[in-house]
Amino acid sequence: MRYYFLLVLFISSTIIATSQVASIPFEKEGLVYIPVEVPEKNESLTFVFDTGASTAVMDKTAATRLGIKADTKQYATGASGSQEYEIALDRTIRIENLDFDKLNIVLVDLQELSNRSGIQIDGIIGYDVIRRYVTEFDFANKKLHLYNNTKDINDITGYTAHKIRMSNAIPMVTLDCAFKDGTTISGDFLFDSGANLGILFNTPFVKKHQLKDKFDTSITISSRGLTATTTSIVGLTKEVSLLGNTFSGVPVSLSQSKQGVSSRTDFAGILGADIINRFDMILDYKKKKLYLKPSVYYKDAFDIPLVGFTIKKSDQKIVIGDVIQGTEAAQKGIQSGDEIHSINNVSHVDLKSYRELLKKEGQTIQLVLKKASGKEEVIELKLERLL
Repeated sequence: MRYYFLLVLFISSTIIATSQVASIPFEKEGLVYIPVEVPEKNESLTFVFDTGASTAVMDKTAATRLGIKADTKQYATGASGSQEYEIALDRTIRIENLDFDKLNIVLVDLQELSNRSGIQIDGIIGYDVIRRYVTEFDFANKKLHLYNNTKDINDITGYTAHKIRMSNAIPMVTLDCAFKDGTTISGDFLFDSGANLGILFNTPFVKKHQLKDKFDTSITISSRGLTATTTSIVGLTKEVSLLGNTFSGVPVSLSQSKQGVSSRTDFAGILGADIINRFDMILDYKKKKLYLKPSVYYKDAFDIPLVGFTIKKSDQKIVIGDVIQGTEAAQKGIQSGDEIHSINNVSHVDLKSYRELLKKEGQTIQLVLKKASGKEEVIELKLERLL
């Protein structure tokens, strides 16, 4: 009898130990980045975990380095419209101890995305990988846990379950957006963890509800997708409600695109990482369920633009990206491509450190820039809200 008890105990502990298929470390810098390998290649790659991608993507330079070549070409619709993409067929990638085979990997130049994020992006994990397991996000410990079934998760205390719809392999949720004029507008939004923003409204939705007229102040910015740069108008909402959770003062973008995903009429827009990552999540695509509970980032303040430019990496240098017209930065002659030598006498080669210096509202900063002519200029700017 004693031996029978020990055997049952051993079997039970084995079941508990193997209920979790894998535990994957990740980094969060706006988006979620996970380590990926190609079998038989001794190199760790960095991929974005992207619920807004229907298929896996690899940077062309990384693919060439690893000996991965395109087998075919195919037209597909992206953020900038329909275009031809190169595809490597029937490939395998490895995440932690798991091999994901029979993947058709789209090969795209991701260098500009890497420049803007400050992280070398080698690829993107999409639906064809995510759908194979139930995925649990643990932002406190920066781990993704994979399971065969939701019931294998030992503790789902604090999570609230929600049914989701799928639109071309991308989850969709409903949002309510309240504006300062007292109106509230509801719509269906793609649940896109690979979009480095809060909320983007599609162009037809913007026109239908005359959203441009609902902001006291707004700015026009540029953003980069996989293959093209698009423009949008950014303003503040009064509050946004998502599946029983309410956030105040959320910056939202109004698309100006006339083609591609953001020109579609069958959904209102995109819900991005700046809101999605405020939740620990369980994604169960097989049962079309999304479980949410507040993460360690739930109460973080939303980033409000304080300077009229973006910054990015270029050839191991930090340079000015896009400049917003009408701002103090534009008026003082700051231009795209200007190299940043220092901010407040501090020099860095990483974007994160500089971006932190540009978030100190109310302070006056001193920029030392190297212009295209080679001339060095010193410019002072006050960090004030643009919205």
